[in-house]
Amino acid sequence: MRQSAVTGKEIRDTLFQDMLAATARSNEAMRRFDEIMGQSSGLPQAHGAQGIRDASEQLALARQELATAHHRLDEYLNRGIVPEAVKPTGGVSGSIH
Repeated sequence: MRQSAVTGKEIRDTLFQDMLAATARSNEAMRRFDEIMGQSSGLPQAHGAQGIRDASEQLALARQELATAHHRLDEYLNRGIVPEAVKPTGGVSGSIH
């Protein structure tokens, strides 16, 4: 089967959904980081410093993913550049991700 052409609306919707998902991941990572920082009482905890490091790394990663998703959407909306991961492959029909 040939894959039908992907419309501009489908591309835009896919990129927008990717950005919404990245926003949700970033918000969750921020919530976890805030939660861990709120638990810091200044007293040594077995997982205290490592927990803060882990949450900080997860937050940085989530923010980077959000920036990438935003950049991909911006590039499509402003310059018409379709990211490789969204371009149709011409194979069996399916997801455009």
